Amino acid sequence: MGFLGPRYYPSSSHLACCLLSLLGYFSLSDSLLQISNTLGSHMVLQQAPCRATIFGRASSGDVIAITLSPPADETFDLRARSLIDLLPRNGNESATTATDPYGQWKAFLPPVPGGKTAFVIGIINKGTGEKIELEDVVFGDVWLCAGQDNMAFTVEMSLEGDKESRDAAQDPYLRLYALAPHLSPSPLLDPALPPLLSWSRASQAAVTGPPWSYFSAVCFFFGRERYRLREVGGRSGQTA
Repeated sequence: MGFLGPRYYPSSSHLACCLLSLLGYFSLSDSLLQISNTLGSHMVLQQAPCRATIFGRASSGDVIAITLSPPADETFDLRARSLIDLLPRNGNESATTATDPYGQWKAFLPPVPGGKTAFVIGIINKGTGEKIELEDVVFGDVWLCAGQDNMAFTVEMSLEGDKESRDAAQDPYLRLYALAPHLSPSPLLDPALPPLLSWSRASQAAVTGPPWSYFSAVCFFFGRERYRLREVGGRSGQTA
């Protein structure tokens, strides 16, 4: 759910941006199959009626299959069972796509309702047999937080920041991601830097980055309140 830049003297020329999902930084690896570095285990993807997007890179012309598997113990959120039962099961392919001439690929998952069911997403290169697995993936609401120096004010720097940081683990379905700052005169397919914080469950470690770095207090408290309001209202969902 958020990003903020490394320590600096805030000014109007610096943009601190809290990112909850997307923009595609692709992992550097010797593997031909790669996923965006904005994706990972413990992430939250946008719930139904939207179709979440999985994307990355491979060799030109490769066919990429995506599997969406529920937990082996079948511990579903009962409020979501009616829709989950319609999804492909037991490793069957949920989506298939092919890379473009530049090796980029993108696949859309079927709509998945928000809830406390954690899925395993498999990404398979059908030509080479390479496979990437993303574990503990949940579906809910994804929020993008952006601002300037006010957004760079971290949880630990806030009023009673020590207590708020310790209590962060009380909301394990709140998932956090912090994008590194980078200025560009044109839109980027790949962010120039890896994230400050990869997708993580809310915890004391996840919200206590260096001052003026991560995790944004405004972004965290907003996401936490949104999540708790949905819980009280009877709709279980995750917010990043």
